[in-house]
Amino acid sequence: MKKFLLIAALLGFASAAFAGENWDGTWAGNWGKSGDGVQIIIVNDEIGGFYYHGIYMDGGRTDEAPGTFSFHFPGGNATLTRAGDKTAHIVIHQSGKPDLSFDVTKD
Repeated sequence: MKKFLLIAALLGFASAAFAGENWDGTWAGNWGKSGDGVQIIIVNDEIGGFYYHGIYMDGGRTDEAPGTFSFHFPGGNATLTRAGDKTAHIVIHQSGKPDLSFDVTKD
């Protein structure tokens, strides 16, 4: 039980530490041979550009929870979850398609 409480406390501390982080910058990932690459440009905590499926799309921020950045785009939405100072994990939801999930890094 003590081990569980320690792990929970550490995870809570890590989430709180990243919650106040600035998301501004260019986040990208999944550019491998079989990957469907993504690029997210964040300026002043708003979407400045979103590249996915070979095209740039408009997007808008939808909400913020500690350590996350969620936004919508035509036909879907995505959530970035902070994993480190320059690393995050993205989950992309699109109607009628399975979720796509992978890591991204900040340039």
